[in-house]
Amino acid sequence: MKNHAEKPLTRSGVEGLGAGLLAKTREPIFPVERLVSDVALEALCAVAARGSEASFVSKLTKVFGADVPAVACRALREALLGRTLVAPEIEVVTSGLGGHEAGYDNARRTILVDRRLLSEAERDKSRAAVLLIALVEEFGHHVDNLLRTEYSDQGGDGPRDEGAEFAHALFFSWQAAPPSGPFATFVRAGRVQRLSTDSTSFKKALQRHTGEQERASDEKAGPIQFFGAGRGHGKLGQSFGHESIEDALKQAFPHPKLRRQIYFGNWLRDHSQAIDPALVRPATSSNIAEGFTRIALTRVLDVMAREEFGNDDMYRLTPEKLGVYRAEEHIDNPHGIEDHSRDDKDFRKKWTEAEVSIDPETGLLNYIANRKGVWVTSSAYVEKELRAAAALGMTPEGMRLLGNALHTLEDLYSHSNFAELLLLKLGHTQVYPWAHRKVQTPTVRYPLVTGKFGSNDIQVSLAYVLNENLTATKEYVPGKRSASAEILLILLKDLPPEYLDQKQVKRLEMVMNIQEGLSKKYPQVGRVLDDLSKLMSALPNSILSAQAMKHATNVTKSQEEFLKNPSFLHPTHSQLSKDHDDHPLHLLSATLAMKVVREVGGLMAEVWNGQRRVEEVVRNALKYFVHPEDIQNTATDRRAWVFELARQWARMNPAKLQLLEKGAIIDRQFTKAKRAEACIRSRSDEFGAPDVLLARVRDTLQGVQGLA
Repeated sequence: MKNHAEKPLTRSGVEGLGAGLLAKTREPIFPVERLVSDVALEALCAVAARGSEASFVSKLTKVFGADVPAVACRALREALLGRTLVAPEIEVVTSGLGGHEAGYDNARRTILVDRRLLSEAERDKSRAAVLLIALVEEFGHHVDNLLRTEYSDQGGDGPRDEGAEFAHALFFSWQAAPPSGPFATFVRAGRVQRLSTDSTSFKKALQRHTGEQERASDEKAGPIQFFGAGRGHGKLGQSFGHESIEDALKQAFPHPKLRRQIYFGNWLRDHSQAIDPALVRPATSSNIAEGFTRIALTRVLDVMAREEFGNDDMYRLTPEKLGVYRAEEHIDNPHGIEDHSRDDKDFRKKWTEAEVSIDPETGLLNYIANRKGVWVTSSAYVEKELRAAAALGMTPEGMRLLGNALHTLEDLYSHSNFAELLLLKLGHTQVYPWAHRKVQTPTVRYPLVTGKFGSNDIQVSLAYVLNENLTATKEYVPGKRSASAEILLILLKDLPPEYLDQKQVKRLEMVMNIQEGLSKKYPQVGRVLDDLSKLMSALPNSILSAQAMKHATNVTKSQEEFLKNPSFLHPTHSQLSKDHDDHPLHLLSATLAMKVVREVGGLMAEVWNGQRRVEEVVRNALKYFVHPEDIQNTATDRRAWVFELARQWARMNPAKLQLLEKGAIIDRQFTKAKRAEACIRSRSDEFGAPDVLLARVRDTLQGVQGLA
């Protein structure tokens, strides 16, 4: 969940979104203290020594780009084997990173680390893990620089973040062992401190900073390439996910544990989208091409929740708590949804023309906030969750339900054309509204619409989620079953018996149980069996990838359907979504959402403290289900702040305004969808066909019998 249509930022100068502003305001970089680390260099030396020259060249070109000459890769290998390559200098800096926590200066071949991150890493193992991943990523940028400018004159840069690609490949594909001891030495005022982290923190940092979204984007400003920070997917203060948007609740809920409980509800709404007919195999079906059952996917997400939030009972998932994909929870356009309520009563029925028509009183599509029909609306869902949260008080359940409601309010800005219509009202007529024509309801305006998040988007987006967890190569902990092994067992048990003998799966589970006992005394036994489970994870990944591949081309077809039909009101989620920071309007929509979250969350805190009535928080939340044309730029309209916020954004981002013109934004979104399709195809090719892998899994499980 950052790339594609923007003009790239090059090493020779600063180009692209916001980079000119960064270059003008960047303060001089000057070193303080001293940080030394060769952990990434030593890991790469081990990789070079382990395989053949041809294998090493293949590994590097996959990470750093097919345009990197093989002769450069061979020269790097010789330097590694001959121990003539030294680790780059690391400077601890207090400015110059534009909000990032680390970077690499290509011109000076120097890694830059923010002093605040270093100070936090001294005290906090989780922050130390972030520092470790940052150092590895920036070493990856250094290697790319050497391959292109030292060992060849190729120059240029790959389309993805080669630093994140390097870190991901090093610990996943190339199976480098995470450092078990200190990974860096920090010298300050003559005092030497060795920095280390723990396996749990390392695992979480690796997953967070080297996922598909992080690897897909390459942030630079001039010669400096950055390490993504924060809980979006990139630059701190410029990239926001739902969790970082809810940091706006700090004043109302100062304790991080309380905000975490609120975010849990938000996290559930995001991940409940996996429980969709596109991914769920009906309980009555034995066709594995249809995916996995609801109960199996819920159990998988329970494992993921424990990884994210810990083992506390309040974070355990049930089918009722997780729910299923419901369009109203995300303000998604239900156009095109079919009736799957016969497969599961919680799935909604077929869409109707009435619910996706324009409300003549507001210019919003009916499913957003018009409660005069028989359809469900997002505004009604928000009110229901807020009232239930108020009744439960400041309890874990009350917090979770507040998170549910806030998720929907946040999606109002990231899943609709609200920001575009707001800019149009302010006179930025070049902005494409994602609507073909104006309507006369109630005054002349473009309609406010949200994207269709159909099965195409769901499969392409959510296949990644399970894949990342199944293929996670984490440090093996003796006596403890890995999350990937746990997920694997759940999905293997879910396969119909005609595809896989469940007695064999039970033998595998028995071996895993033995493993957990034996591995405390004989860790090598556990590692062998853990590797076995990772090998077998290719099967469920193959099934998921095959599903996604079936529908990947339909994403671009759905985009074309909207663009070619002048009377069509329904752009896709992929066309409108501003969830990720590669979209020009990501920061504006996230800032709008944070203001609303701060207001509504603060009011709920006062309701729980007995200072307000629930009607006040409901009324204030629902006032934001509004068309920008109906917000008055006066002191009496409590929503008028959106205008100044948008004006300020427009003044600071003239380049991004150009990217919102019709040709530019359509091309950008279409290109992004095509690249996602190519990535899915690559993923599908990597794992192979499900029927072929089934045979391999059967053979593997047959071999496990001797161990049991």
